[in-house]
Amino acid sequence: MTAGILGITALAKIFSVVLSSSALLFQPDPVFGVNNRILLAWASLGEILVIALIFLPFSQNVKLGVVCFIATQFLIYRFLAWDVKYCSCFGTLWSDVPLLSGNEWIISLAFALFLFLGSSILLFYNSKLRHSPVLTSSAVQRS
Repeated sequence: MTAGILGITALAKIFSVVLSSSALLFQPDPVFGVNNRILLAWASLGEILVIALIFLPFSQNVKLGVVCFIATQFLIYRFLAWDVKYCSCFGTLWSDVPLLSGNEWIISLAFALFLFLGSSILLFYNSKLRHSPVLTSSAVQRS
């Protein structure tokens, strides 16, 4: 699910950077002040790296930690852009989709919250499992 969400948003950004000539892409981002096209390219690269890491043989906690990290970055961006209520998070391609048009900001916030809460809860659950008493083979043999 996580790779799917990040994949869809990364592809939308990449298609916008490569195919769109929207004036929005040449405007400065309200948070960082850099060209939106450059910011979308870097954000999509980060999402692709997280997707690759999800499919590589790392521990579940490393994968969850990286997802939690990128989701935290997305949430910090949302917080910094709160007063603007502006989001080019999906690039410019989705602005023609009636369901998304005008709702990009809230949908991207929901995605970021889902990724953050899901990975945080699973990390917490994994840490509780790691520190819980586990029956060892010697304890089973004694009984």
